[in-house]
Amino acid sequence: MSNKEDQYESVTQQEFYRDVPHYKAVIITDVRNNDGSTYVDIVLHCDKCGGDRVFKRVQNTNQFNRLVVEDIYWDGLESGHAFNRYICRNCSSYVKLYALAFENSDKGEFICVKIGELPKHDFKAPSTFMSFIGKNRELYFKGKTCELQGCGVGAFAYYRRLVEYQKNSLFDKIIQVAKQQKMSQDFVSSLESAKSESQFIKTKDIVNKVWPEALNLGGQNPMYLLYSLLSEGVHELSDDECLSKAHDIRLVLFALCDRLEALTKDSAHLESVVKRLTGGT
Repeated sequence: MSNKEDQYESVTQQEFYRDVPHYKAVIITDVRNNDGSTYVDIVLHCDKCGGDRVFKRVQNTNQFNRLVVEDIYWDGLESGHAFNRYICRNCSSYVKLYALAFENSDKGEFICVKIGELPKHDFKAPSTFMSFIGKNRELYFKGKTCELQGCGVGAFAYYRRLVEYQKNSLFDKIIQVAKQQKMSQDFVSSLESAKSESQFIKTKDIVNKVWPEALNLGGQNPMYLLYSLLSEGVHELSDDECLSKAHDIRLVLFALCDRLEALTKDSAHLESVVKRLTGGT
């Protein structure tokens, strides 16, 4: 085989099973452990346990689930395919089944493609985010489906529409937090002005000038991050670029919703403490 593996991203088994979309060929870096074993435990969502749990690969014991390897051709890979099963170590009953295509390169790299999975990939998201998007959650589900299928343009378009539909709600939430945190009136006024704009991207110059560090994520202005990700249209980007931006938009929204909710709770807790100490009701 040629050196075509140079074009593939390198990921761990954990990243491959949980984050890599279907039909995207990648190099699995940890296919061989120090003890000679091929598989590692991975963290997945367990519907039965109701949260993330550690899963182990289990040997397939019946005709349908046993390892099946046949010659196929996929995306330039003259390869085999297999079914891998993982079971939750906590409940020992919830199972995830993955269909894979794979190839060993001349360099000894293990190139793999996720063809499908059962049950289908979950759409779990932080409760703060799901509560925030409310009736527009269908846009998130459609965007996440596109993201998982490797359809970057579709994922980017759905997440962008979600941001536009939630623009007013987002500014309302930030205004609420700003008032609770006794932030400057200039900042609150700028948010109210931004909310009146017809498109999210048009609020960029208004908000960035007065954004307080207290609302940053990892030292960065989350609104600036969203503006940067949404500044280009889908017609200007490749499908892979759209997929990367869609992934980042989703994570920034998750983190921003968590941050705003945490500040809201902090303010409510502080208010209750002050009332208790001062004898207020």
